[in-house]
Amino acid sequence: MNRRFPLLFFLALLLSGSSFPQIQDKEDFKSFLGDALIAPAHFDSKDFIPLGVSLAAISGSYFLDHQIKTLSQNNRTPTADKIFAADKYFVEIAASLSALTYFYGLAAENYKTRRLGLKLAEAFLLQATAMVSLKFLVGRERPASGTSNDSFNPFNTSWAFTSFPSGHTSTAFALASVIANDTDQIGWKITAWSLASAIGFSRIYNNEHWLSDVVAGALIGYFAGEFVSAHKSNNQSPRVQIIPIPLSVSIPLN
Repeated sequence: MNRRFPLLFFLALLLSGSSFPQIQDKEDFKSFLGDALIAPAHFDSKDFIPLGVSLAAISGSYFLDHQIKTLSQNNRTPTADKIFAADKYFVEIAASLSALTYFYGLAAENYKTRRLGLKLAEAFLLQATAMVSLKFLVGRERPASGTSNDSFNPFNTSWAFTSFPSGHTSTAFALASVIANDTDQIGWKITAWSLASAIGFSRIYNNEHWLSDVVAGALIGYFAGEFVSAHKSNNQSPRVQIIPIPLSVSIPLN
């Protein structure tokens, strides 16, 4: 888990630093960040419905943890091992692609691409903050380290006790949610959700997470992406900053 912290700090610095190249993006990110921090305080009855459904889904999947683990481990193949080994550096790749998307849009002067990169980075940071906090607070033992899905050691930074929730899955679903909301192309939507689901499955297949870890990660990522996509700062026309140019008037004296 420790290798994730440099990514969080890098993206946060990138988006909020004083040398940030786009003033509008810097201010929009600060607006988004502030609203994200106080969002739980503004929950209403409508918000508690999806929260309740999510908790029910996580609880229900908890009772299937051992069955799904046994099923996945008993059906491993050399080919599948190679395919699903690709998830190892997914989080690092996702963070890098988010930043590259933004800077490509900036260099190409493409507002839509630049804003997509900003939204991807915001979603990455939002889900990662929730994910890292829960890992530390819950301290659930990974399936590869123990035999039981109810082994917990809260406030533990050891990798063996960072199973809940799945960070790879929350990252994948956060980015998939942003991409799906950003395009009208059904092909891109299907691709985004399919890749996210494949990442979630790979974490179970590689015996890195229990099913309930993956379900929790998927829900965290999905809601993070939805929050980012719906935020007012990401649904406005580009503002043009007018910079006054000083004029010099020369009066001949001879």
